[in-house]
Amino acid sequence: EPDTAFRQQIEESLHKAGILVTGLGETSPPVPWKEEDTLIIAADLLPIPKPPATVIVLVPPKAGDAPAQVLESDAIWCIPRDPAWLPYLPTFLAAAQVQGDRLEARDVYSRVLEQMDEGVVIEDAEGRFTFVSRRAAEVLGYAPEELLGCHFSEIIHPDDQGLAIAETTKRPHGIASQYKVRAVRSDGSPLPVWIAATPLFEKGQFSGVLTTFRDLSRMKSLQERSQALQQVAIAVGEERDLPEIFLHTQDALQTIIGGAQHVLFTIASEEGETIRPLMTSPPSPLLDLLENILGIPPSEMRLPISRLPLEWQERIPKGRPCISLDIIGLGREVFGPEITEADLQMIQARSVVALPLRSGGLLRGITFVTLDRPHIHQEELDLAMAVTNLVASALENRSLLERARRRAYNLDRLFELAQAMAASTEPTELAAIAARQFIQILDVEEASISLWDRQRDVLQTIADIWYDHEEDTFRPWPDVRPFPPARFPATRQVMKSRQPLQILISDPDADPHELAYMREAGDKTLVILPLVHKGRCIGVVEL
Repeated sequence: EPDTAFRQQIEESLHKAGILVTGLGETSPPVPWKEEDTLIIAADLLPIPKPPATVIVLVPPKAGDAPAQVLESDAIWCIPRDPAWLPYLPTFLAAAQVQGDRLEARDVYSRVLEQMDEGVVIEDAEGRFTFVSRRAAEVLGYAPEELLGCHFSEIIHPDDQGLAIAETTKRPHGIASQYKVRAVRSDGSPLPVWIAATPLFEKGQFSGVLTTFRDLSRMKSLQERSQALQQVAIAVGEERDLPEIFLHTQDALQTIIGGAQHVLFTIASEEGETIRPLMTSPPSPLLDLLENILGIPPSEMRLPISRLPLEWQERIPKGRPCISLDIIGLGREVFGPEITEADLQMIQARSVVALPLRSGGLLRGITFVTLDRPHIHQEELDLAMAVTNLVASALENRSLLERARRRAYNLDRLFELAQAMAASTEPTELAAIAARQFIQILDVEEASISLWDRQRDVLQTIADIWYDHEEDTFRPWPDVRPFPPARFPATRQVMKSRQPLQILISDPDADPHELAYMREAGDKTLVILPLVHKGRCIGVVEL
């Protein structure tokens, strides 16, 4: 109020009513109200004995098409600027305080209800929704405001209307109950829900119903997913045969991923450059499709990963899943432009998901799943990756176990020889023998043994032998110059940690110096082993 005298009258009037008043030193700038922000209402809504004929209420612009709700919350009431109205100001403020307390309590309750995992709705005495939680609206496929004012019967399946109405007639008598019905989603599909309804009373009069409901289809789905995951975990934990593990995995993926059709498992080569399909029982329709397209039996199929889309080539080795909505385009990119829609009709898929089997830093394989829908939910994708990670670890353990059993005895002899070489004053001859045995036992192409000259901080190669398959003989490389380990961080890491390290030419995160060395030598895989004598690293073995 800009008039100082009138402000004084307002303060005195409120003081007499016992209301504490603080006068502002400066008045706030006027709100830029527009004509569309005003609303004329019936004056008898005001809490005064003799209201004027009409009252104009300014409604905040955010009200949109819901002015009635704004009047109950934050509309600004405008009354005549007349001293005759001053005695009624305390009444206005008291009414505003009561309304504010009620709204604050309602907001608290609303926040609590919104945080509940179940859907929550409140109906008035006639059965119309006055509150709909976001969870309730989401489950039914609506926005909350779309359901406000609707009658509860509008979302109940026609065949369950009789049960719902019979249960609802109990509420005015103070009877709560629980029952199962089918609701109807916005797309018309049925949704089984478990209803828990409680009557509400205000001043002894029935005023409405508080209803919570649980999505039974989601509960069933979660239970089935949990059981499927458990079966895979048990199969992996008990080290069952791989065919049984893959069978449980196939069932789990078809349970976890909505719309999943067919599953195809592939195993990666040791270098991670090709994949081959895995035979399962019953055979996957995807395997039959590949046989028709390629014209060769599954046992002879080898697919270079370089034939996959570029994005897949980048993501899959890093353990990241991929999805394609263009089945025809994917087929032509992988198998050639001659692929037609007729070739892919037998699976009738709308999308395909590639789930990498990655464990121990290596790509163990790829699982392909076709879907009858163009998308996959993030929750389903996360669960599917959890399953494939279990399978990847099983593949890693199986591979390590088989190698360990086959080579344990020979490795013992080999490292005895390496220790003897480390202690020898003339290690060159023993190093050549050790290099040849590394090649034979570990089935590698080349073995190089280098000793560390600590004073000069260089590695001097004393044996560098490769296997000539055509002549079936071992051949030494020409003399190799000493090289500083500082140029090769991976080699330095092995010497410092005294732990072996494997580097793949396809690993984008590997040290660039090591990768350049491997490309120059034509190597696809490099294994670096530390040579340790009396607790000290004296060199390295490179395979």
